[in-house]
Amino acid sequence: MRQSRRNPGGFTMIELIVVVVILSAVAFAIVPRVVGSEERAAEAEVRKVENFLTSVATRSVLSGQAMAIVLEDGRLSAQTLRAMGDAADFTQERRWIEDGLIIPVRLDRVEVSDVIAGSAPVKPGEFRIDMPSGAARPSVSLLLESERTRRAWRVDLASDAAKAYSMPMGEGEKLTPIGRGSVDLDDAGLTETPW
Repeated sequence: MRQSRRNPGGFTMIELIVVVVILSAVAFAIVPRVVGSEERAAEAEVRKVENFLTSVATRSVLSGQAMAIVLEDGRLSAQTLRAMGDAADFTQERRWIEDGLIIPVRLDRVEVSDVIAGSAPVKPGEFRIDMPSGAARPSVSLLLESERTRRAWRVDLASDAAKAYSMPMGEGEKLTPIGRGSVDLDDAGLTETPW
């Protein structure tokens, strides 16, 4: 009589292949959701920055007060210049105070890697962009990058716009100043240039 050499304590090759196939299917289903959730969170933060800049634009137009956009310790906030004491007394000391009507944005998923105010670059680490009352507001462009998702977005607020806009940036693309809208070719000395 012949005895079987089968070891009852081990797994067969078929069982191992079935387990690997099941684990692979589970991984293919879960990994995109985990990676996608990080990207959605970064995009939501970019939209918060876009809404923040839109609120600053609206507030600066409606209030007529001097305002500033400030980035400190990963927190984007708006400040207004307020008189200490009687607002009608123009000799009163004035201070920058955080505006209570505009919700600050905490940057946890993205970081500001480049800033342009008007046509001048601004140091991106911590900055302050002043918007004086009674003068044209400078255009503001922010380049926001997410290290986790390796994506970048541009958020623009044109000097005469009431709303900020965001758009994805390609890899290696640099931030450039916002265009000035229409240009009079005659005034620019480009009379012979076709449009």
